[in-house]
Amino acid sequence: MDHLPVPSDRCLVDHIRIPYLATDKYDAPFSSYPHRSGWNLKLGSELAREIAFAPESQAARYIGSLAQTWLYFGLLAQFLGEPVNQETFRLMDNVEDGPARLCTQPLEQLVCARTQTLLDHFNVNGSREIESFRDEFQDVLIMVRHQTLLLLPKEADQDSAVAMTCLAIAALADYLSTALLGLCQRTGLDSPVTQVWRLLNTGFQFDCGLPLLQLMSEQGWCPSILTDVSYDPQVDTVSVLWYIGNLLPPNNDIPHAVCTPIACALHHVDETQYAQVHAFEDCRCDAVGPGLSELETIIRNGKIPVMKLEGNMLSVREAETGSAFVAISHVWADGMGNPAANTLPLCRILEIQRLVNELPKRNRDNQDNTPFWIDTLCVPRGPRDLRRIALGQLRKPYEQAADVLVLDSYLRRQISEGRTTSELLAVIALCPWSHRLWTFQEGRIPRQPAYVWFSFQDAVIDLSSRLRTPEPNFPTRAARTVSLRLLLGHQQTRASAGLLPDEHLHHPSVLRQVLAGRRTSRSEDEALCISSLLNLAPDVADKIICSAGEARMAAIWDHLPTIPVGIAFSKSTKKLNISGFRWAPSTFMGDSDTSLKHWEGPNGTWAAPPAQATPTGLAIHRPAMLLDDFCSGALSEGDHELSSDLVMRRQIGDAVVDFLGDHPSVLDLMKGINVHGQWGEDDDLAIRDCIGLVEAFVEYGDFLAVNTTQTDRIWCLG
Repeated sequence: MDHLPVPSDRCLVDHIRIPYLATDKYDAPFSSYPHRSGWNLKLGSELAREIAFAPESQAARYIGSLAQTWLYFGLLAQFLGEPVNQETFRLMDNVEDGPARLCTQPLEQLVCARTQTLLDHFNVNGSREIESFRDEFQDVLIMVRHQTLLLLPKEADQDSAVAMTCLAIAALADYLSTALLGLCQRTGLDSPVTQVWRLLNTGFQFDCGLPLLQLMSEQGWCPSILTDVSYDPQVDTVSVLWYIGNLLPPNNDIPHAVCTPIACALHHVDETQYAQVHAFEDCRCDAVGPGLSELETIIRNGKIPVMKLEGNMLSVREAETGSAFVAISHVWADGMGNPAANTLPLCRILEIQRLVNELPKRNRDNQDNTPFWIDTLCVPRGPRDLRRIALGQLRKPYEQAADVLVLDSYLRRQISEGRTTSELLAVIALCPWSHRLWTFQEGRIPRQPAYVWFSFQDAVIDLSSRLRTPEPNFPTRAARTVSLRLLLGHQQTRASAGLLPDEHLHHPSVLRQVLAGRRTSRSEDEALCISSLLNLAPDVADKIICSAGEARMAAIWDHLPTIPVGIAFSKSTKKLNISGFRWAPSTFMGDSDTSLKHWEGPNGTWAAPPAQATPTGLAIHRPAMLLDDFCSGALSEGDHELSSDLVMRRQIGDAVVDFLGDHPSVLDLMKGINVHGQWGEDDDLAIRDCIGLVEAFVEYGDFLAVNTTQTDRIWCLG
C-alpha cells in the first residue's frame, strides 16, 4: 500500500503489513501460468474454502504465494508489457530475521513511464496498439478479479496471508484501472468497464477491504461509520477505504460499546432528555430567543425571519428580497437545537454571530453584524398551524441565503491548514453532518454566488475554490486513485463535478443512493425532508405535513413523477403497511443489508415502462401468466393435461400454487438458482409485500402473477 497517499493522521500505516509471499518468478503468458507451475485450479478453489478456518495454515501460505506471483505480479506484468523485477517489491523490515513484506513504492514510476510510452506510440501509430492493450488488459483484469474472489476468505483480518494478498491485488487493480482510464481519456478512446473490488449485498458478497475494516474497528471507529464506509459508493475501492482509515476516527475518545451498525448512540436525539451545549465548558449563561409575535408576523406573511445581535440583545427582522443573510446548517446532536422553545444560550448566539461576521463579505454589505437564520430560533415550536407553515418553507432560507455556514463539532476540532483537497473531502465525508437527513438539502440547495462554508478549528473552507482547478489526469499519479473517487462521490454540496443533477433526485433509485447512508432521530421527518428537497408543490407539502405516520411516505410515492417497474420486485426489508402501498419501501434511508439493486429491483426491469401508483396499488404493464390457486392436497394427472408440461408446487400461505408449462427457469428458481444461473438469489425476482409474502416470480422480465388483479394486461399490486 506504499504507493497510495495517506492523510496527515496516518492512523493505519504502522499497523498494516502485506507479506511478501512469492516464491517463484512470474513469466507470461498469464492464463497458462498456473498450469506451467503445476497448480490445479480446482484444487486451489477447494483449498481456498478452508482458509477461513486455518488462516495461517501451510495451504494458506501456499495459495498466497501463487496468488501474489500470478495474480499480483502477473497483472502488473500485463500492464507493463513485461515481467517486473520482483525483488524491487521485496522489503525486509528492521526486525531481526523477520519476514519480508511487499513494498509498492516503485509502482508509480513504472506505471507513469508505461502510459507515457503508450501515448507516444499513439501519437505516431494511431489507436490500434492502445486498443489492443486496453482489451487484453481488461480480459486479464476480469480473470484476476474472478480468481481473487475465489480465494478471498469471508471473514478476513490483517493476520491472514491470503486476505492481505487479496487486499494488495485490489489496490493494484484500482491504480492500474485509474491509469488506464486516464490514458483512454487522453487519447479519446472508450474506457473499459470498471471492475469493483468491494461489492456487498448483491447476491455475491465480497470485500477485499475486510482487513482494513477490522483494523479500523480496533482503532475505535463507531460500528455505524464502518457500515457507512462499507456501503457508501464514495468508498467503493480499497484505495479510498485505506485513505479514510488513516484518518483519526470521529469521536474516538468516546466508547462506542452501545452503538450498533445502524446507529451511533452519540447522534441519537431524545427530545425528552435533550440538553443544549454551551460554547464553553463552564459557561452557564442565560437562554436567549426571539419573541413569538415577531416570528408569527413574518412567517404568516410568507417571509423569512433572520436574527442579528445588537450588543447582547437579539433582534429579529424580515429578510427582504435581495438582502444578505447567512443560513446555518448544523447537527442537533451537537447541542444547538431546542425541542421546547426558540432559544439558545447567549454564548452560542455570540459564537454564531462571530463566525457569520468572519465569512468573506462577497455578497453582503460591510455591516457590523450579518443577519443569520438557524432553525432553532426561526422555526416556532408552536402554535401548531404556525409551525406547519414554517415547516413548509424550510427550503426558502437555503435558497435565498447569501451563504450557508456548516457547523459540525467533528470538523470544528480539525485543523484545515496543510490538508490536501482529498483530505478535506474525506473528513467532510466522515463528519456527522454528512450523515444526517436534513443536512443533505441544506448543502445542495444553495446556488452560486452563494457558497457552502465548512467551519474548521482554524478557518472556514469553501470547497468550490479548491475544486475549481482541475487535477491533471495524465500521467496518472497514484494519488488520483483516491482523489478522483472522493471528488466524484462528493454529493454534499454543488462543488463536485460529479454532482447528480437536481432532476435526477426525483427518481427513486437516485434518492435511495444519496439517502441510504443518512439518518434521523425522527423517522416521521423523512417524508417532510424529501418533500422539501424535491420542491414539491405547496399543497402536496402541506398534505404531507398534516399527515401522520406511514401516510406521509405514501404521499411521497404518490407524487413521484417516475416509479420504475422494478420497485414491484424490491427486496427492501421495510415496506409500507397501507392498503394500496404495500409494495412501497417505507424509507429511503438505512436498510443497509439491501443493496441499491435489490432495493429497486432487478436490472432487467429498469428499462421497462414505468409503473404508476394508483389508489388500489402499483399498476405495472408486464406480460404475465395468471396462475390458479388450489387448496392443499394432491392433484391427480386427470386434473390437467400434463404431457410435457412441468408441474411445480409451492406453499404460499394456505394455498398451493401450481406452476404449469415448460418453464425451466421457474424450476431453477424453485431449486435456489436465479434465472442467470447464480446460486443464492432464488427469490431475486419475487414480489414481496409489507409482511414479506412472496406473491410472484419473474421469468426473464416477465412475471407469473399470484393474488393480483388483471385489467387489460395491467397488473395491480396493492
